[in-house]
Amino acid sequence: MSLAASEPEAVYITFNKGEVYIPSEIAGKSIGVDGDIGEALKEICLARENL
Repeated sequence: MSLAASEPEAVYITFNKGEVYIPSEIAGKSIGVDGDIGEALKEICLARENL
């Protein structure tokens, strides 16, 4: 989180089933995934293939 806050080009991504916490200071450059990481990664890979 602190690295994302201090680096202008950084993006913060967090995976946590049940609770996702993103500080308001970096909310605009953050992605929070609440759920199963395996399923989320499959969806990310599929989305990337469709770009």
